Amino acid sequence: MTVEHTPATLFARAVNIKRAMLADARREYEEAPSFVRCTVIHDEFDARYQAVRALSTHERAEFSRKYIAQANEAVVDELYDDAMEHYTDALAVFCYFARGEGASTSTLAYTDYLEDDDGDDEGREIVKTIMLNASACLMNKDLKTHAKDVVWACGHALRVDERSAKAYYRRGKALAALEEHEQAMKDLKRAVELAPDDAQYARTLAQCTRVHVHREQQARRVFGKMFNAGAPLYDDANNDEKTSPLTSERSMSGTLPYESEVSNEVERVLSDEDLMEKARAMGFDVDEDAFREELAARVREQILRDKLERAKDLGIDLNDERVKQAMDFFDRQKAKTNVHGRRDALNSLASTWTSYVSPALLTLIFCRVAYVIITLITSPLPP
Repeated sequence: MTVEHTPATLFARAVNIKRAMLADARREYEEAPSFVRCTVIHDEFDARYQAVRALSTHERAEFSRKYIAQANEAVVDELYDDAMEHYTDALAVFCYFARGEGASTSTLAYTDYLEDDDGDDEGREIVKTIMLNASACLMNKDLKTHAKDVVWACGHALRVDERSAKAYYRRGKALAALEEHEQAMKDLKRAVELAPDDAQYARTLAQCTRVHVHREQQARRVFGKMFNAGAPLYDDANNDEKTSPLTSERSMSGTLPYESEVSNEVERVLSDEDLMEKARAMGFDVDEDAFREELAARVREQILRDKLERAKDLGIDLNDERVKQAMDFFDRQKAKTNVHGRRDALNSLASTWTSYVSPALLTLIFCRVAYVIITLITSPLPP
């Protein structure tokens, strides 16, 4: 018996697998909405629910409908907490969390009727109704507080009916409340497509679009200051060594804004105390993750824009398919080369040529050569 297959190692692997399974189950439980998590009160230790789950789908559906009706009445009376309890009772017949032996929450398992190959349409429709009604109840109660739960519930409703305009609409509103406006607009557009006569859907989409456009414009105005020649973050007159590589030829290496280049620039900006002071003076909260994300997006845009302009000056269209083929060729060749050896070679080349030709110009010259080669190869021979 090898060391890898000793009883001790096999036992350790089994423990790790079990631990991972329990962690996944626990994560699934924690990510579910409260009204779904509460189905655990009707698990294997609830004899009445155990008996109902053994009935036919139609009988189970009738059992659920009674609680759905009670929940709907509570919503009308604005008794939202009571309504959510009834939706839990209705759902627990089909979808529910259950504890294993010993009644420990560490062994939670989720039974999902929607994943049951033997489940019929009536049961699936009941689950869809509960998810849609519960999402509406949560929205009436407090959309901003329960936005994630609404997204979860509507997502499950769409598993039953991918053409549910209500599910897309409610999920879109919840995403907007979470300030995920791009995804919200996608859902709201889908809702309008599915129900073009619903004026409320169209109004909500228009409102979400206005908010998104307004915030984009605000971001461009604010972050535009960081790349505006009239208000540079770096004071070139006082410190020539801090010239921003975003407008320098030294930032033009490569034909696309590689993430490493963006990350290096962002880190350099964030580590520069003088620059951070200027950013704070402009109104940035430099300690927020949102600042880093927005900065990376603006850096990426600026790098790409500079590269495209440089290529245009040299008469190279980076959108040309043959130029893309050429760059793919160089990327493949680079990938085949030893990383460390390649880095040393590039460093040596840079130190020798920096004072003569910028890295961007070198790359674009290579593009030009490759473009010509590929053109010659792909062009038909004369008769």
